[in-house]
Amino acid sequence: IPDYLSDSTKAKLKSSLSDFIKSPNITNYPFSDFKTDFFLQGDIVTGVPLPYWDASLGQFQTRLNSTCIVLSNTCDMDLKNPRIIPMDCVLAPISSLDRLEKTLLAMKVSDSKVANYIKSVKEYKVTNIFHIPIDENFKYSPHGHHGSYASLDKAFYIPRKALSSCTTLFSLNQFFSYLFTFQMSVHFCRFHDKVDRDENKCY
Repeated sequence: IPDYLSDSTKAKLKSSLSDFIKSPNITNYPFSDFKTDFFLQGDIVTGVPLPYWDASLGQFQTRLNSTCIVLSNTCDMDLKNPRIIPMDCVLAPISSLDRLEKTLLAMKVSDSKVANYIKSVKEYKVTNIFHIPIDENFKYSPHGHHGSYASLDKAFYIPRKALSSCTTLFSLNQFFSYLFTFQMSVHFCRFHDKVDRDENKCY
């Protein structure tokens, strides 16, 4: 727990982490009540030009006005931090879990497998997907059917200055930002990958 946090924030964070270990469902409001004039890691932003792979054309296309989550760290997003080379912003697209469920069922995946997969997503057990309790209209929906998710494996970048034209819908609170950082760490930084690189062995 960082020393710079207030005693009150530390206590709430410890309590939230303890509760999450007992039950991985997000039952408390996971977003910050404060609005900032700068971007934070984990911000959910809209108005993003999203590149996506069009398999029929074999090339990338762009979908305008998409909603995404900021993966880049907060310091890198701060325009007050001078950089020799201008920084870009890394984001991941956000989609509806209801739509994902329908896609899986259309692929003839069994009802039970789909249900178990969605359950794992909502319990933060799928490494490339981060569950977010907002509905298709990007409103907070703690008791909705499924909610939404960010696809960490579909990360892309836009110039940092281009992010300025986007609008922040939500910023994560202290606990939810920790959970987001853990999820990214597991997905991108697998220390125990069962590979001995010096011996060229996979276990």
